[in-house]
Amino acid sequence: MPRQDFTPAFARLVDSGRQSLGVPPDAALPLSRPGDWDALPDAAGRHGMTAWVRAAMPGWRGAPSHVRTAVEARARTQQVRALEAVAQLATVAGLLHDAGIDAVALKGPLFSRWLYG
Repeated sequence: MPRQDFTPAFARLVDSGRQSLGVPPDAALPLSRPGDWDALPDAAGRHGMTAWVRAAMPGWRGAPSHVRTAVEARARTQQVRALEAVAQLATVAGLLHDAGIDAVALKGPLFSRWLYG
């Protein structure tokens, strides 16, 4: 799909992903209409990119404060949920280990730690 066919919010998501990979931001992505910015927090949540949008936002001068606040709040909620899930997984993994059962988490931070050290 050509980039000009993206909605402005989706184009910002692509830009956030590019920035997370070290690619310079795309200066051709202005979000000048209020609705363009307002759609960004929901779009980031739907596509699992809230953390990337949060990291990219400091470089976006035109982002309204209410959008920045919404992204920050969603990112904090996402972090809390992730930490709760890690704690639950660690508890289960510990119980299985204590019972002599080898287990591998196939997703998430414990799997990454096991796989990459």
